[in-house]
This record gives sequence, C-alpha cells and structure tokens, in this order.
Amino acid sequence: MKQRKWQFVRIVATELVVSKTSLSNDAAIGDFVRYQVAVENTEALASSIGVVVTDVLPIGFRYQSGSARLNGVLVADPVITADGRTLEFAIGDIAAGTIVNLTYVTEVTSGTPLGNAINSASAIDTLWS
Repeated sequence: MKQRKWQFVRIVATELVVSKTSLSNDAAIGDFVRYQVAVENTEALASSIGVVVTDVLPIGFRYQSGSARLNGVLVADPVITADGRTLEFAIGDIAAGTIVNLTYVTEVTSGTPLGNAINSASAIDTLWS
C-alpha cells in the first residue's frame, strides 16, 4: 500500500494600514505640497504582493512629474486619470511587518477652491483583491 504524505499550507490575507500626511498645513495658489503615505503590512507571516496605492487629489491639485520616492528612492510616476486627480502608484511587494513610505509633490493650481483641501489614500494587495 502506498502512503500519502500531506503538507498543509496556511493561506493568509495581508492587512495593510495606510496613513497619509501633508508636510504643509497651509498653501496658496502656485505652492507645492509634499505628501507622505506610510503603508504598513501588519501581517506577521505573509508579504503583501503587488501593492497599489491610490490617491484622489483635491480639486485643483496636480501631481509633479518625477517627484515620487519610495523609502527615499526615485520610483516611476503614477498612472494618472484623465482628470488629473486620481493617482495609482504601483509600489510592489511589502514584507510582513514592514512599513514603506511613499512621498510625492503636488502643485496647488489656479483651479483650487479656497478652504480645506481634504483627500485620502488607500492601498490594496493585488494578490487578495
């Protein structure tokens, strides 16, 4: 009789925690605003695969080409929607228990309304989405 050996593999979905900060509290038309997006993979065992960060900029803000850095290293510009507001950064894999920092610069253009300019960023693990 042939014996079978079974191997069990634990499949886990990773958990990403995103925090976004602006390095400026106030800006005027023509100013540049630098953002930092921290993405943490809180899973202790599994890497997040093919992580994509999406940011919808406030009306009138425009991404500055060549400004994206991941942990201080220049990365490719994001995919930008036709209206110029939605940015998609392909930042790659994030090891278990690791935080990566994405920074980039936007310009406040003449189309920006006065008042609070609020936006947010999100991240997905493309393996589990």
